[in-house]
Amino acid sequence: MFDAKIVQVDAEKKAIPIFKIKLLLKNPESYSIQLLGYKIEIKLAGVNIGTAFGYSSIKVDNRGSHYFEEEIQITPYLFETIDKARRNGDVHINGSINILYLNLAIEQQNQIPLVHNVYFDSYKLSQIEWINLATKLGYTRYKIFEMLWPDIPQLDELNNIIQELQDSQSLFYEGRNNEVVSKCRLILEELATIVTGKYSGNKFEMNKDIAGIVDVGSFQKQGEETKSGKIENLRQMIWRYHHIGPHYGYTVTREDAELSIMLCLSMIRYYSVQLNKLTEKSN
Repeated sequence: MFDAKIVQVDAEKKAIPIFKIKLLLKNPESYSIQLLGYKIEIKLAGVNIGTAFGYSSIKVDNRGSHYFEEEIQITPYLFETIDKARRNGDVHINGSINILYLNLAIEQQNQIPLVHNVYFDSYKLSQIEWINLATKLGYTRYKIFEMLWPDIPQLDELNNIIQELQDSQSLFYEGRNNEVVSKCRLILEELATIVTGKYSGNKFEMNKDIAGIVDVGSFQKQGEETKSGKIENLRQMIWRYHHIGPHYGYTVTREDAELSIMLCLSMIRYYSVQLNKLTEKSN
């Protein structure tokens, strides 16, 4: 029977902002139809945002199609309801179109109009797409997860790491949680090539020059690990946590991915500060 799908969504800021939707209705039948009326119901993140309807006299040829372009008001309360329902994730748009039509292959005189309800396929908005749409609506309360980038030394390796961390942020907005964690694991491995020195006692040690900066002014009891040693242990623990990304059997949630990015950022910021101090000392 008939098929329908969303082909485009948009928004516009007005006194009461409007959500715009473009819907394609396909007639796969061997006969043409005459559209007399329609009713479109739409849900965003499971929240019913309203109904669009109209009356028409539109012919849709056999194996032809027709586009509907509708606008629905999104009040502040409705926006907040949708934003809470999505739980910081993607927004899935679902719904149906109910059409009233005549079969043009049948004699129209005394023909009773037919009714058919078509559910259209889910249309997904990633987090960043939803944020962009919210901005168009004029609801700018919700901010993109922002990261304060460190003032890094002029090292090609660190510049590459920062770029990769930005890439992981993009993956986060798209809801690709496993890929975020896997990406951050590789970032930590690249960082290790810069900040670690020799491999001793089945573990890496912090680069001695960086350790010398980290340990300035610190004193520990005999037999107790140095501050630089504790920080290096922390770096290795964070790296091991990131094994949940590529390894089978772990479920990676959005919160896991966010933790991954923040841990990576913290490590990069910390070591960038130490490397800057080392540069200043050598000058």
